[in-house]
Amino acid sequence: MIKEPEDLVNDYCSRPDHQGFNDFIHSATDVETAKATCNETLKSLNDKHYQAIKESGYFWLERDANRSVEETMELVAKHFGMK
Repeated sequence: MIKEPEDLVNDYCSRPDHQGFNDFIHSATDVETAKATCNETLKSLNDKHYQAIKESGYFWLERDANRSVEETMELVAKHFGMK
């Protein structure tokens, strides 16, 4: 599973297992600037790898918050000929 490296900070802060990071970001004097700086840095670190995966010829799925786990598993099973 891959995800476009956009708005990663909000995605990360929304996870219950990353509340330490969420607290850290929200302790900044200017939270929006801190988030923007983190997002820009994470995008610059991940974009090349994201594009390489998309162009690799290997099977990959784009993360989709509107798709259930069951729907995702169905796509994987179909790809591998298990359905």
